[in-house]
Order: sequence, then structure tokens, then C-alpha cells
Amino acid sequence: MSPAGEIAGVHEVKIEYAPSPASEYLADVTSFDAFIDYERDTGERAFIAVETKLTDSFSPDTTSLRIGAG
Repeated sequence: MSPAGEIAGVHEVKIEYAPSPASEYLADVTSFDAFIDYERDTGERAFIAVETKLTDSFSPDTTSLRIGAG
């Protein structure tokens, strides 16, 4: 068990969630990619906010490929 307690239940999962009023939470016009509202086994409500970033350096460079070239 973590010091904060275990998750007893999930109340809500939201995708692309922006709490309102945004000025009290994010201070801009962004949103969380995922937002999980849950309750700890201690009875406290808490949340997990997820922000993801995609970086892809494994794809081939296709800028020089031409259809029908060859």
C-alpha cells in the first residue's frame, strides 16, 4: 500500500478534459489528455491527470520517396 492509500473506486474517466473555470486549474486553454477521478480507501477523493506527448524518431524519412520512381 502506498502512503496515500489504495484506489477504492473510480468515479469518472474523461478524455480531453478541461476543468472549469480553466483559470482556477490550468491558466490557459489546454486540456488533460485523460483525467481519472477516484476515491482512496481512506475515503479521500483524488485525481490523476495524464498528458502525453508523441515523439517518433523510428519512422523512415519519406521526404525523398517518389511514387513510381525507379
